[in-house]
Amino acid sequence: GISMENILVSSLIDQLQTNTNKPSNSSAVSDYFEHLNLQANVRDQLVTYVHNLQIMSIENILWQASSLAQLTAATNQLTRAASFRASDKCHQLAFSLKRLSNQISYEDVRATSTEIINCISNALTVKMNDSLIIL
Repeated sequence: GISMENILVSSLIDQLQTNTNKPSNSSAVSDYFEHLNLQANVRDQLVTYVHNLQIMSIENILWQASSLAQLTAATNQLTRAASFRASDKCHQLAFSLKRLSNQISYEDVRATSTEIINCISNALTVKMNDSLIIL
């Protein structure tokens, strides 16, 4: 058998304390949220800029839709205001695309509508996530 002198008993708390002598990660979390807010502010400013642009041609519609789709892709970095502005602008782009659809190629309509759909989908995802948080 095992003699009593060879048995060592230590508490689980002692073991946890020796394993958690690492620096607190609260500063890492704080840094993460600070970075997230910075990114959200930058995206908000860029979405506002694109929202205020005029719609002039199919190339312009495609560029704006593509830009908004990319800006709204990171839904955790979007403010509610940016989401609303992006959604509004993409609806404007969709109506403009509809007006021009008989005058441009099928490929241009398809590419542009895909970007518009991506933008609206991203914006609605933000709105849905906000609704879920409230519930």
